[in-house]
Amino acid sequence: MASVSCDNGHRENAIAQAGEASLNSDELDLILPRESGSFGESMLYQIVGNWADENVIAQAAVDMELDKRDDVVIKLEEARRMILISAFEQEVIIPRIEIDSLNIREFYDERVDDYIRTRDEVKCEHLLVSSQELADSIETLMDTLSFDEIRKNFAENSAVQMGDNLGYLSREDMHPAIARRVFKLSDGEVAGPIETEYGFHFIKLLDFAPKGSIKEFDMVKQDIENILMDQEFHRIYNELLDSLSQAKPIIIDSAFIESRSNDN
Repeated sequence: MASVSCDNGHRENAIAQAGEASLNSDELDLILPRESGSFGESMLYQIVGNWADENVIAQAAVDMELDKRDDVVIKLEEARRMILISAFEQEVIIPRIEIDSLNIREFYDERVDDYIRTRDEVKCEHLLVSSQELADSIETLMDTLSFDEIRKNFAENSAVQMGDNLGYLSREDMHPAIARRVFKLSDGEVAGPIETEYGFHFIKLLDFAPKGSIKEFDMVKQDIENILMDQEFHRIYNELLDSLSQAKPIIIDSAFIESRSNDN
């Protein structure tokens, strides 16, 4: 594991050094997982430490001239190719994708039969608490406070987990103990505490959607947008590929392919 040092190393503005490799703050930003948001000190140390460890091993492989081995050369070129393709997609293809909200609605209207529910579904709000004592306290409060008030009161309590934006769920999507209670509720009713191996649950039924009903547009809007974006991506990709292939012709030895396939 990489050791911690206050020395910036040989390279100007370097924040870490591993043998001949160094890392500055701009390069660190590029290797941080983008979807994870901000990072604490321990996580940053771990990421930079992993970078250092990996560079030490990679440099050892180069010292052994493993980067010149035929199979490694091919894999390195493949990795380079895939990185360049990804960069091309981000730089050229994705900025050209435009999905109009009207197109999303038209897609839904034309295929509304595809969005008919095949099972009964419910939409709920959820509280999960870790202890019997806390569950008993919440159950007592339900006599005087609404479910929403209880959620607000315990919003900052680390022992209480809030389940929001879960969408519509069928019985098969839920824990059997919870499903048995929830599917007997009327809109606005609360069930709980329901004990499972995960803790004690309190569930408020927001809506019941029976089998055969149509999923609302807002429920499937993002899914449709993803479908249209994927279709548009491939359309642009193929158009660009056709154009680029004119300047950089693709030639494949069909005789070799046929003979190789016959050998197998």
